[in-house]
Amino acid sequence: PRAAVCAAALPFFLLAESIYYLAFNLDYGGGSAEEFCLPLLAAALWLSARCEFRGHWGRRPMLAMGVLAGCVALIKFNLVLFWVGLLLPVFLRFLFRRQWREFFSSLLWGAAGGLISTAPYLIYGVVTRSLSEFFYAYILFNRTYAEAGSLTYLIVNAVEQAYRNLASLPILLLALISLLLGLLFLRRTPPLWRVGVLLAFGALGFSVFCGRAMLYTQLPLLLAAFPGVIALVGALPRGWARGTGGALVSGALCLALGAAAVVHNQMVFCKDFAWSGKTTCQQEIAALIRSGPYENPTLLEAGMLNRGYYNELDLIPTVYYFY
Repeated sequence: PRAAVCAAALPFFLLAESIYYLAFNLDYGGGSAEEFCLPLLAAALWLSARCEFRGHWGRRPMLAMGVLAGCVALIKFNLVLFWVGLLLPVFLRFLFRRQWREFFSSLLWGAAGGLISTAPYLIYGVVTRSLSEFFYAYILFNRTYAEAGSLTYLIVNAVEQAYRNLASLPILLLALISLLLGLLFLRRTPPLWRVGVLLAFGALGFSVFCGRAMLYTQLPLLLAAFPGVIALVGALPRGWARGTGGALVSGALCLALGAAAVVHNQMVFCKDFAWSGKTTCQQEIAALIRSGPYENPTLLEAGMLNRGYYNELDLIPTVYYFY
């Protein structure tokens, strides 16, 4: 029951804010790189807790950490800083204790995990002679709209952006407060794990806010609420957790989350209620195209990310370089 309450409570932080539902802000929401990275980041957080609470990091956990980090590196490479913060205390402990074998073994197994994730793409690039295109599209093209400057400038810019976004996104502020209170009040928690989690979310925050932070780029930071949720549920009486209380609270949380999303956005699964009286730009453009002379129209967006027009029209771009 406690696990069920945690599983039902955490989505409040991930879904209750208008990060997925942005239809009236020119975006249907969903499909961002951060969204696909979210379960990988959560898995790394769980795996680090499991190993630290057991007091042992073996080959398999480090291999798994490498696989997870490699997958994220292929989706949005700046988010790999999360693993740097999470594992830095672990490797520093190996160094301070002069556990050279554990240090190099963990390093090699983590690198092997990263290679497992990236090898298929590298092999494909070599076979098709497209490694240079991959490097251009993923690294050089991204650099054209990334913030540039000294490390001092990036840190100052990250602090300024974090302040502005925390002031405008209360759910993010609540998640960070939950992180601090959770790590403070969690019972029998290894100190090194607390330090690693703080460093992980600090590094993640820097990677998000050092550039131009969009609403969806802040989604992984909402995972910071997890320690607070765990601490709150862990404080519940054991007798209550064994009864029906956990199931009742979990069900109530799920229903409340669904109701909040529907009422806040006046829509279900990106489809407006008839009584909302609102139409999105996607619906207006789709109606205009359907009323035209083309029986099987196609669509090309220029100068912007996918804003839901393809989804509304049920179209797939027919041009290879469609962005």
